[in-house]
Order: sequence, then structure tokens, then C-alpha cells
Amino acid sequence: MHNQRSRLNREIDLKKAMLDMARNAGLILLAAVIGAMFGALLSIKTAKPVFSATTSIYVITGQNGRKAVVGNDSLEAGALLTKDYEEIIRSSDVMKQVISDLSLDVDETGLRNMITVTVPRDTRLIYISARANDPYLAADIANAVRTAAAMKIRKITSTRSIRVVSSAEIPTAPSGMNLKKCAAYGGAAGLFIAVVAVFVISVMNDTIRTSEDVENYLGAGTLCQIPEFPERRTRKKAGRSHGGRT
Repeated sequence: MHNQRSRLNREIDLKKAMLDMARNAGLILLAAVIGAMFGALLSIKTAKPVFSATTSIYVITGQNGRKAVVGNDSLEAGALLTKDYEEIIRSSDVMKQVISDLSLDVDETGLRNMITVTVPRDTRLIYISARANDPYLAADIANAVRTAAAMKIRKITSTRSIRVVSSAEIPTAPSGMNLKKCAAYGGAAGLFIAVVAVFVISVMNDTIRTSEDVENYLGAGTLCQIPEFPERRTRKKAGRSHGGRT
């Protein structure tokens, strides 16, 4: 009997908590908005700007230095080869060469995380992007990776023609500050904290307000209820108001 009553109390408490959260929906939404604003502000104040620079190359495959005839089969073969080139660009030898050339204070894994290689579908173009807190460094890394990768590709493949489509230029604006993501995280955190706070306060609140609360918390039945009289309460307020006039 006691377990059944405790289980009933928990069910009623959960219902009350859900009702309290519905009543405080405005405050919960306000907490989410404040959290989103705080997350965006924190991102602006603490996050370091990240600059991105991109260079691109065009690889012509062929044998004995002759240009390959461009056709469907050639394009498909070229697309497969560019996947191999992508792995070569991110290889340990290329990373070591760039670190040595630029005297970078970073290991291979750190440099590899700064590099993004993109191979568009059905093309022989390869885009190499570098991210860094310094715009000049981002451009230098992208161009250095392109140079080292081109040498490595020529060394281990039959490819002899690698043309530079565009060199990496110094970026003029940061690209790594994602205010939307930070604001979303802050809003989610604010929403979670508000929901948990309302839930805990509702569950911990054992104030007896209804006859059902008397039965649940005290285990005793109610014989009668004294109804409220709004008209009488209004009359008393009006009497105090008139009595206070001069």
C-alpha cells in the first residue's frame, strides 16, 4: 500500500511539474534567449578570429609527358586519381616539408588539421585551403602545401603536368567565427537550465494547496472545503481604500 501511494505521489508530482513548466513557458523561453545572447557575446569576446586562404591546381594525367585526350573515360580516371592526390597532399612527407620550409611551431597532426583538400566531382581541380589565426600565415601555408604536394605527386606518379590555377591570397576578413553555432549552444544551455530549475522547484515544493495535496502528503481525507468568496475580498479592499481617504 505504501509503495502504491508513493508511486501515485510521484505521478502527481510529475504532472504538477509539467503544469508548472507550462505556466512558466515565458520565463523558460526568456532564459533560452538570454543564453543565446550570452553565447554569442562570449564567442565575440573570447574566440580568436580564424582566416582561411585557398589555392587550386589542375592535374593533367598522361604518359611520357604527353597530354591525355579528354573524354568520359579520361575524366573518370582523372577523378579517381585526384582522390589519390588528396591523400598525397595530406601525407606525412608533405606535412614535414611544409613545417620545415615555413619553420612552423606545430606537429604534423596539428598542420593536417589546418588543411582542407577539396576535389569537386568530375573535375581534375584540387583546392587546398589552410586556416590560421594570422591571415598571412594562412596564405603561406596553403601555397607551401601546394608546392610540396606538386613535387610529391610528380615523384610517385606518372603525372608531369600540374598547373597552378590560382595562388592563395591573403584573406581580408576572418571566416572561422561561427556566431550562429555559439548562439545555438548558449540558447540550448539556457533552455536546459531553466527547464531543470522549474522542474526541481516544482517537485521540491510540498506546499499544501488543494485537497488532493492533503490526501497525498498527509494520507488523510478531507471532510469539507471552505470556498473562497471573491466578492467579500473585493469588498474588504474597497473598505480599506475608502477608509484611507482624507
